Amino acid sequence: MTAGARGRVAVVIPVFERPALVREALQSVREQHRPPDVLVVVDDGSRDETLESVRGWGRKARLPFALEVVAQPRGGVARARNRGARSAGAVHWIAFLDSDDRWPANYLAAHLEVLETRSDAVAATCDKESSDAVRGRTRRVGRAWVAAETTREIARRGPPGVSNTVVSAAHFEAVGGFSEDLETAEDLDLMLRLSLRGPWLYVPTTTASYRHRLGEMRGEAGSLGHQHPDRRRTRARVLERFHRHLVPRDPDLAAEVAGLAARQWARAGRALREGARHAEAVACFDRALAARPWDVRSRWARARSARA
Repeated sequence: MTAGARGRVAVVIPVFERPALVREALQSVREQHRPPDVLVVVDDGSRDETLESVRGWGRKARLPFALEVVAQPRGGVARARNRGARSAGAVHWIAFLDSDDRWPANYLAAHLEVLETRSDAVAATCDKESSDAVRGRTRRVGRAWVAAETTREIARRGPPGVSNTVVSAAHFEAVGGFSEDLETAEDLDLMLRLSLRGPWLYVPTTTASYRHRLGEMRGEAGSLGHQHPDRRRTRARVLERFHRHLVPRDPDLAAEVAGLAARQWARAGRALREGARHAEAVACFDRALAARPWDVRSRWARARSARA
């Protein structure tokens, strides 16, 4: 695979039991001013009509690009995205779109225009329009920070987003794609590793629409990553693992990431203590205190959990 924004573009959509929502995501791809060269939809073990819904849409849509529909046993979003990237074949850029999100018609064109300015770019990210379907609130979430001190800012703030990022296929392949051992925080893990490989660009002229809790409200599957009970612990493990990777190449940044991991361990401990999972909470507080022994709040919370 070679770099170059004028090259082939793949869109990858993983889906699990969202027969109606996924068609809205698909239609937003169909309406792109700059269509992709291939669209890959990976059905991750749905037991309902999702797979046939996607195939039916493909038969009727008169697509200006190739459509690949892949069905696999339930394996999680990381495995589904990786399967989609492999099934796309030889492409230069990969745009991931979650099945409950949508793009405006200029999304791909705007990203490729920015990517064309840097042949060594690893990715480009735009802002998000983030809506809560239950509360009826929408807000714009800025992502301009991603272009400055990218690795440090992703570690501090979290991943800039999957449905609002286009990544280099070559760099995605070089880092091994998403880590399939992670059930959540797989986006943080991937983006931290990608951020070390070159410039990450900001796209100011478009957005992506994130529609949180829309699946639950419509009676379809929700976001498993956001609902995962060990989300904070997994994020702490990802940061801890990344810290070890950084030690030989950037000791100062590694030390900061270790502190960020400790804070995540403390947050995980507090959440587990609130759920009366005291032994697990103690273990998390111990991990937090190993890096930040002066953290009085964690020491107090650990003592309370140990006595429970």
